[in-house]
Amino acid sequence: MYPPIGISQLLSHQGNQLLVKHLDKAAMSHMVDRQQFCIYAFLTMVVGLLSTLYFSYDAKIDADLLEHDRFAAASEDIRSHLLSTLSSHEQLLLGAAALFDASAEVSRDEWKSYVSRLQLNNHFKCAQGVGYAEWLPPQKLNSHITSVRRSGFSDYVVWPRHPRDAYSAIVYVEPFDVRNQRSFGYDMFSEPIRRSAMERARDTGMMTLSGKVKLVQETTEDVQSGTLMYVPLYRSGMIHETLEQRKASLYGWVYSPFRMHDMVENILKDANIDLKSRNIHLHIYDGKNINSDTLLYSNTPRPADYSKSPTIQQTLAFGGSEWTMQFENIAPHANGLDYSKVKTIFFSGTLTSILMFFLINALSKSRSALLKAEAATSQLRKSEENLRVLAKNESVLIWTAGTDKRCTYFNQVWLDFTGRALEQELGDGWLESVHPDDHEECLLGFLTAFDARKAFTLEYRLRHHSGEYHWIVDHGVPRFNSQGEFLGYIGSGVDINDKKETEVQLKLATFAMENAFDEIYWLDTQGNIRYVNNKACQTLGYTREELIQLSIPDLDPDFPMEHWQSNWEALKRDKSQLFETRHRRKDGSIIPVEVSANHVKLGELEYDVAFCRDITKRKQAEQEIYTLAYFDALTHLPNRRKLSDRLSSSLANSKRNNTLGALLFLDLDNFKPINDKWGHEVGDQLLIEVARRLTTTVREIDTVARYGGDEFVIVLGDLSSSAEEMTTQAKIVANKISASLYEPYHLIKHDTEQTTSVTHRCTCSIGITLFDGKSDTQYDILSRGDSAMYRAKESGENQIHIHTST
Repeated sequence: MYPPIGISQLLSHQGNQLLVKHLDKAAMSHMVDRQQFCIYAFLTMVVGLLSTLYFSYDAKIDADLLEHDRFAAASEDIRSHLLSTLSSHEQLLLGAAALFDASAEVSRDEWKSYVSRLQLNNHFKCAQGVGYAEWLPPQKLNSHITSVRRSGFSDYVVWPRHPRDAYSAIVYVEPFDVRNQRSFGYDMFSEPIRRSAMERARDTGMMTLSGKVKLVQETTEDVQSGTLMYVPLYRSGMIHETLEQRKASLYGWVYSPFRMHDMVENILKDANIDLKSRNIHLHIYDGKNINSDTLLYSNTPRPADYSKSPTIQQTLAFGGSEWTMQFENIAPHANGLDYSKVKTIFFSGTLTSILMFFLINALSKSRSALLKAEAATSQLRKSEENLRVLAKNESVLIWTAGTDKRCTYFNQVWLDFTGRALEQELGDGWLESVHPDDHEECLLGFLTAFDARKAFTLEYRLRHHSGEYHWIVDHGVPRFNSQGEFLGYIGSGVDINDKKETEVQLKLATFAMENAFDEIYWLDTQGNIRYVNNKACQTLGYTREELIQLSIPDLDPDFPMEHWQSNWEALKRDKSQLFETRHRRKDGSIIPVEVSANHVKLGELEYDVAFCRDITKRKQAEQEIYTLAYFDALTHLPNRRKLSDRLSSSLANSKRNNTLGALLFLDLDNFKPINDKWGHEVGDQLLIEVARRLTTTVREIDTVARYGGDEFVIVLGDLSSSAEEMTTQAKIVANKISASLYEPYHLIKHDTEQTTSVTHRCTCSIGITLFDGKSDTQYDILSRGDSAMYRAKESGENQIHIHTST
């Protein structure tokens, strides 16, 4: 391409003017026409450059918004994992409280066995431990200390030792390692922040989370902020519906201490979240005040220019406490903001505008050449000189080559880029700066295109003056004169190193999604799946091609398609949602999942980006805790705590329906002899068979519970509104139970060398009491039933006694 010949050839470079001289008459006659073409070319270039700047800026805004949405999604992901872990620890403490409710007394060994069964290091490794703190009125302090010392802790004291109106003491804490032993006997009620949380738990009956504290487990090394989670314990059989009743029936708390830095780091590690790689600075503060006194956790020291970093602030309310979570995107550009579109628009638009300028000028030159070929030929050398002057002021790397395939010119931009002199680059010298790995391919592409006289585009690495190699894209086009003779090549190169780095970062981001621990789905506004990662395919058993043909109702058996639009609008409003649901795998099996749904808008397109996690193991652990807390391990009957729930329901039904219920308190008469003679293995077989017979004798709506040892309780729901009729029905059931239990038991004694068959008969003593939901309490009913059972036992074996008010 050559600049037009005309008035515009009056160019200046470093103070030296290049003047057009010796124009012949034919050239002068076309000067005005060419000048008009130059104006058109200049205006076209200006419009192109302005348009390029506008669209480049618009593309940058889109990239910044996408980065902000990514940062917001990452922040919500961290918050949801933290909230999920706290909820799991709440379930752990509720299960521990159920253990105390189900037993008259929990020994130190039983507590150790229970906590060991929970496998804290595998399932709840964020907690420093799980403990039990006893509530001590002042008059019981000395007897408590004496009791603990007798159990093997001769140096045990309740500390701090100064007198106060009430005490508490940490009696059990597991694992009982060196760090947790520092808290043994500590009175948490003596410290204001802990006391506030303990009182809230006591007064509300709910789990509470304390404010920021320094745990007594801390040593002089790696000191961290801490917090504690409490669940109150109330005496069995005592009502605790009002505030005064809860204060009167309190006897302690189960609790867990948390070292905040260890807890948050473990949560992030389990969730495969690396804050450093994401360039996120996370602060967690206790309450709404943001200062060093309320700081609970910080992953890195705050940078000096943190105020310039994009920041998201969220609130996490849990257990009556409120945490302020502050996320800082300390290096958003380090995450690889996708500015490739901006750079592509800018460089392509700039290059196109410049090339259009040259093209129009070339058309002007061609038009003049057709009219006056001799004038064009006479000015060829001047045009070449003007091209060199103009090339020195361009923003791209420009070169020319002659017919001998050797380069004859490089503009100043090229020389500034490589840091070499023009003499070093001329000929084949420029190849010295090409990366050794790209040298052969680059030279082959150049020579092949040169021989074919065709335009070419090459991408290769060229050494920058800094010593590093930068990727450039090089466009070369052949040049011909007006007679069609080949003159060589002219080329222009653009630095695309940033684009290449962006492509690498995009590949890394794709790799991270494809290898993420969670399932990732992109859903459109119609609920159709547009993208899934490898984890989703592995979990559900589909191929990627099969999944992108499905929609949400195909995977979620509880979600009909007609609900999608309302759920989509709710997600747009809330921006993110965290919930649990179920997914159906390809083989038809159902798995529970936790879903973090996020609304993302990219220009005119909207998506629901959902992160799903299989929580089958967590649900199994929760079910195991529930079973341990509410059911007897031997007979699988409801234990005392579950009996209390069932009895509460029966009382409510009795009051609502104005009917009576009955409670049967049963004790085996000759159970001890079989244990003494044949051992506990045979005795356990007997208890299991008794439980089976009791369950098959009564109705499904009735409750059979193991109260302890060889004692059982049967609750008959609202049978009648007549006391006389209810007594008759209860006595009929008792007689059926007595007859069923009297049938012989065929048991087996397993020895190391032989197996012995044992036949045993067992009678029972049954106490019966009626109840209604208006005046009776659980404690009254159980006391009357127990008393009636002992009256039956005093009358001889296999007797039934009905409690009366006289």
